[in-house]
Amino acid sequence: LEMFGKRINLNDLGKITINLNAIKNNYRIIKKRIGKNCKIASVLKANAYGLGVRKIAKVLDELGCEIYFVATLSEGIELRRISKKSKILVLNGLSSFNADTYKYFKSESLIPVINSLNELKSWIKLESNFNNYRIPIALHFDTGMNRLGIPEFESKKIVKKINEENLNVYCMMSHLSSADEKDKKINYLQKKLFDNLAHIMPTSCLLSIGNSNAIFNLVGFNYSFVRSGGALLGINPTSEMNPLKNVVSLHAKVLQIRNLKKEKNKVIGYNSSYRVKDELKIAVLGIGYADGYPRNLSNVGHATFRKKKLPIVGRISMDYLTIDISELSNRELKVGNWVELIGDNISIQKVANDSETIEYEILNNLGNRLQKHYIG
Repeated sequence: LEMFGKRINLNDLGKITINLNAIKNNYRIIKKRIGKNCKIASVLKANAYGLGVRKIAKVLDELGCEIYFVATLSEGIELRRISKKSKILVLNGLSSFNADTYKYFKSESLIPVINSLNELKSWIKLESNFNNYRIPIALHFDTGMNRLGIPEFESKKIVKKINEENLNVYCMMSHLSSADEKDKKINYLQKKLFDNLAHIMPTSCLLSIGNSNAIFNLVGFNYSFVRSGGALLGINPTSEMNPLKNVVSLHAKVLQIRNLKKEKNKVIGYNSSYRVKDELKIAVLGIGYADGYPRNLSNVGHATFRKKKLPIVGRISMDYLTIDISELSNRELKVGNWVELIGDNISIQKVANDSETIEYEILNNLGNRLQKHYIG
């Protein structure tokens, strides 16, 4: 909201704190792991996973990051306003085939990721309308994900088109389906197919198949550059102790404190899912599933205050959740205090596991309504 020439956020009941120094540390940890001959391409799609692309891209630029990935053309244009000299690749490629699309890629120096032979043909046709101006393109081959990408059987036709049209191929890439499982056979089958495809590509073409999980779980998957999004933001890429720094903290403000000893109906929240046997002291927090906090943590998750574990009781609603504060001494917690839901005491991995999802979904959902505070 903008008022009196100032940008303000009137939602002060929940806040995400993003530690930019932790992102810097994670970038250096990744760089040390991949070595001097490989670069880091930072994935900043969906507003940097909901954490704010403007602040995060500036930090990565300062660290020397030269390659970025986004999902859509509009995200690419937004990022170009922040990062002036980097290579920006648009993963969704050509969502529409028209002259305006081409003009934006050209004027903003963006690189489309081509995901099919038909897309490549449409791109060549667009270029012919602009005196065959050769914008760099990326070729995304599907080596086993069976999602978006060029199927292997189209590879020879793709190479033929590249040679016939003298196309400017910046890189060839693929995406691993199971890099979080280091012993999964499919990883090595995908790598073998990727290597076979690389042999028929232009020699100047950069190669990329490694993602955040591959950086830490697999050997020999780095190539020209790795693509990292979650690892930069502190998401654990391994099944072991997280080697990265925590970036994100989530806190909610206490709106009300109540003792249910004298209440006639000793139930909490929608559908009376939590029943109080005798007495219970609770705190109502100003955060709910509209803020991206998972509803299925109802009666499962917990908060912390001064390192004391405070269980969530009752159903999490759109704007509120309730916690059991019986563990705390009298008046230790007050209205207006901030309670931790993710941070030093509760990892985002724990929250994701308890809510039966992944950390990426948690981050993206939290970025909509909550205040963002940046430190470092």
